[in-house]
Amino acid sequence: MRIQYELAGVLSAVIKTFACSITRVQCSYAGGADAWFQLHDAKALPANGANPKVSFKMFAGSVRFDEFSGLSFSNGCVVAISTTESTLTLASAGAEITGLIEGETPL
Repeated sequence: MRIQYELAGVLSAVIKTFACSITRVQCSYAGGADAWFQLHDAKALPANGANPKVSFKMFAGSVRFDEFSGLSFSNGCVVAISTTESTLTLASAGAEITGLIEGETPL
């Protein structure tokens, strides 16, 4: 089953609370400083210090588009904007993202 999730000015969002596969990420970043767009294999926003499944650099005021052949998440998928690459350090207000995440869930 195909999924689409719209991000509307958020620092973090739970995309799915069960297994899924992400095929495309498209977002704009409103922050004034560079940050990291992270995808976590989780059902809820993890605590600061958690390791993301993937982390992408977002430059201040930039737009990003990535396609995958099926980036799998066994627990669920959470997106977050972090000030650090390898662990979650949730960004503060003003660093919101807007965009679209597409993928698939098992039938």
